[in-house]
Amino acid sequence: MITRLAAIAAVLLLAPPAAVSVDELVSKRDELNEKVVSVTAEIKDFSAKTSQKGNKYTIFKLVGKKETISVWLGGHLDKITPPPVDGDSLKVVGIFEKEKKVGTRTYLNEIDASTRKDKPYGVTVIKRKKK
Repeated sequence: MITRLAAIAAVLLLAPPAAVSVDELVSKRDELNEKVVSVTAEIKDFSAKTSQKGNKYTIFKLVGKKETISVWLGGHLDKITPPPVDGDSLKVVGIFEKEKKVGTRTYLNEIDASTRKDKPYGVTVIKRKKK
């Protein structure tokens, strides 16, 4: 019995992320809360920042037909040259949270795309905005 449960758990852990659109993610936010998702969409409000404590982070929004979701990741996208700009299309893989509390702040509909060892999380440029 334990072996069977371990096999099921392994399959679930190795399952590919759910590929969804921005609008679908928002409409299924309860079902997909705390799940690994993959979303490809155009971005806006791209910003690489450094906190007061010196921690680098990157934030931007993925734009759907009707909805918008936020993306946060620890660090800057140094490996992507040139860095993404508003209007580029990115593929984002990470953990979706319908509500995330950090201190006194609450963030809604956000993907944490911070890289993690042995996980496919992160950001990939799919299409650059035409100049």
